[in-house]
Amino acid sequence: FQFFQAVNSRSEFQSIFRLNPFTNPLLVYALLASTFAQLAVIYAPPLQWVFRTVPLTPFEWLLLLGISLSVILVVEVDKLIRRKFGRTQAHTRMA
Repeated sequence: FQFFQAVNSRSEFQSIFRLNPFTNPLLVYALLASTFAQLAVIYAPPLQWVFRTVPLTPFEWLLLLGISLSVILVVEVDKLIRRKFGRTQAHTRMA
């Protein structure tokens, strides 16, 4: 969930689908490192023992992906509302 939120938070108003995902290389590297660390905790036997984790099934991965992607939908709706109404109110206050 937080991985998708980090990518989607790069702009307060602009859609994630209009932004180049590689304009912030440090974010890309951080997300890759976090993903590999998470996979290691889930699938590397020594880390499984330390963190008491078990491998996830393909169905569980699909479920997690679907739930995690929901943050993009919610934030994109919020950005759309901000674009439609937020800037109009700002201009009204300035006048």
